[in-house]
Amino acid sequence: MTMTTSTAMNDASTTTQHKPKPAKKKKKKISKHVLESQKLKLDGDEKNSAPKTTKRRKRKQKEKNTKTKDPKEAAKYLQNWKDKNSGNEDTEWKFNKNDQSWLIRHMYSSNMVSKGTFSLLLEYLSTAADSTKTRIREDATSKALRYKEWEKNNSDEKGGNDEATASDAKEDSAVVAGGDDADDEEARWKKLDSHEKRKEYKRARKILDEVK
Repeated sequence: MTMTTSTAMNDASTTTQHKPKPAKKKKKKISKHVLESQKLKLDGDEKNSAPKTTKRRKRKQKEKNTKTKDPKEAAKYLQNWKDKNSGNEDTEWKFNKNDQSWLIRHMYSSNMVSKGTFSLLLEYLSTAADSTKTRIREDATSKALRYKEWEKNNSDEKGGNDEATASDAKEDSAVVAGGDDADDEEARWKKLDSHEKRKEYKRARKILDEVK
């Protein structure tokens, strides 16, 4: 009885040891052209999504920059700076990047930045960082050259110019709604009449003379 049991156990052990291993699943081979096609699709998706993200950021930044601000607040910011730097210890003034950006963005508009405020702004900008002054001078140079080119092209024309300009501006209004900064600036320029163009040129010249 003992021998029979031992023999049975040995047979069971042998059976267990020689139990066949389950076959490994073979990985499905993907052809080279399929892989390349998938890679091209991924690259294409990334390229298509990038411009949308950039445009979304630009649109948000533009909305932020175009928020309404009372010109009197900006003028007060400059006046407080002037008083503080003139030795008036009772005047409270603290650098505000938003106020500075607003003033720089609207400094060519006499409706937003009055003549007196503009004079203060020139003093203020003369103390700005070199990188800021460089950008301001580049923009002023561009505006001055644009006016001289416009003046040259329109020197022999009298009357009707402003009406044509206004008409062009209306045609470009659709472009402004979805265009980039360059389109916006070009449309803004077209909306100006000859007198406003001249005033912008004069301010650009003053900036180039004062901000060094």
